[in-house]
Amino acid sequence: ILSRVQQFAFRRLTIAEIIRKLQKIVEAEKIKIDENAVRLIAAYAGGSYRDAESMLEQLRVWNDKIIMKEDIEELLGAVDFEKVKAMTDYLNNAGAKEAIDYVGSLTEGGTDLEMFAKALINHLRKIMLVKVDSSLASLMAQELTPEQMEIVKKQADAFSLNDVAQAIRIFTVAQNDIKRSPIPSLPIELAVVEIINNKI
Repeated sequence: ILSRVQQFAFRRLTIAEIIRKLQKIVEAEKIKIDENAVRLIAAYAGGSYRDAESMLEQLRVWNDKIIMKEDIEELLGAVDFEKVKAMTDYLNNAGAKEAIDYVGSLTEGGTDLEMFAKALINHLRKIMLVKVDSSLASLMAQELTPEQMEIVKKQADAFSLNDVAQAIRIFTVAQNDIKRSPIPSLPIELAVVEIINNKI
């Protein structure tokens, strides 16, 4: 029976492919949306064009003016790549005070810290995979643009494999603790202090 049935191999799309498809919809339907917002939708969709299209429609209904990156963060809880990149740079190159100040700025800006922790763990996982073997970078093709992939590789150079694995474990605990904490930012702050002190 299988020999007579047409089979389709569905694959996840890359961010670049989703962006191109979304831009066609934006142009055809005259949707007002910032370019950075399109990129964030594509990244958040995780390779699913259907999910990306659905998100765009939700945002279009929710905001009939110009859709901005901040709208996606507020409505969907998506976390911009630049935020996890910045936090990772702080973990590598700054003291605990600077990193905690950055956590404070995220809180003041309305970032969902639980979603941020999840995005940061995912980002650190990418760094870990690159440290294990550079060929594993192919697993991230659907999640990162080529430019973002280069950033991940550069950040991986600053971590030992043991350090990044430990950071993932620490932030995983922190993410689980956020809901129970009397101060939502405290688990992230504790994680930052522990990671930076362990690297000194």
